[in-house]
Amino acid sequence: MKRTTVSGWMVLSLTVVLLGGTASSALAARTLNPASVDFGNRQVGTSSPPQAHQLRVYCAGSEFICGFIALVGAADKFTPVISLTGTNPSDFSQTNNCLGQLDGTSTTGQSCIINTTFTPTSPGPKAGTLSTGPGGPTATLTGTGVTTATPPTPPTPGGATQLSPPKLDLAAKKQELKKGKLTFFATTNVDTTLAAGGSVKPTKKQLAGGVKTKVKAKVKSSVLRKLVRARGTKVRVDVAATDQAGNTAVGKIKIKLTG
Repeated sequence: MKRTTVSGWMVLSLTVVLLGGTASSALAARTLNPASVDFGNRQVGTSSPPQAHQLRVYCAGSEFICGFIALVGAADKFTPVISLTGTNPSDFSQTNNCLGQLDGTSTTGQSCIINTTFTPTSPGPKAGTLSTGPGGPTATLTGTGVTTATPPTPPTPGGATQLSPPKLDLAAKKQELKKGKLTFFATTNVDTTLAAGGSVKPTKKQLAGGVKTKVKAKVKSSVLRKLVRARGTKVRVDVAATDQAGNTAVGKIKIKLTG
């Protein structure tokens, strides 16, 4: 009788892949914020101001676990297919910048913006659903068509929290310079793009809302020369964090470096 054997490394590899796939399914996060919007009363034939929805795909675990998932190739990747459905889809419209695939490999992940608008075609209550594709989150859209003139008031998000202007918290400590780079930590309340300058070379980093993120920035050559001469120096890092709507929060930190 012919025997078939499976080597230990093959079993280990299969186990790692299976564990990675299980963890990926459990930690894959796809969110749409806000998840419901009430456009209120709107005169028939007129359009409301747009409401921005943020579609985000990310890994909801620790950086270590998410890195392991990415290593075995089991990270969540989502290709949005944006559409309007529900009872009265023709009374709502949408535009978006969701081009291609959103990669949920990291804790930061990737996001895009969808803008919805309410234009009632007849009087009465209207309802629609903003869909992001198979397996993606949805948002409930409501509004009422009226025959009287209505002011251009913005819609009222419900369910999820309305997107807030960014708030920036920075943290750092005295540290040794490692490979010409210094490290600090940044946290914002919403997804933002961080830009750092000052004593460091221009540095960019994507920040996920509510997640304390480590940022490494390369120190400018002129500062390094001063550090060598003085055996220690203070550097200033100017930081700006900008959200999807273009709102910016700024801050600065001072770090004492030793050679």
